[in-house]
Amino acid sequence: MNNISVGDVVLSIAGRDKGKCMIVVNVDDKFVYVVDGKIRKVSALKRKNPKHLKKVKDLACIELAERIRGKKAVGNERVKKA
Repeated sequence: MNNISVGDVVLSIAGRDKGKCMIVVNVDDKFVYVVDGKIRKVSALKRKNPKHLKKVKDLACIELAERIRGKKAVGNERVKKA
């Protein structure tokens, strides 16, 4: 699955959001869930096929990744800044 993990910055390479950078907030067996803080907010995660994503950066922000993994609240403003 391209070694995509929670907190990574990814680039969408297919679909309506092609060319946009997003942050991974959840990964399951078949899909990756991403947000950008602007159009795709934390309250409405975007489900993407990992084949349609390209990893840009390992961690957007260590603090943000730790908050996501720890199931703590992550606001849209934090995601936008990352």
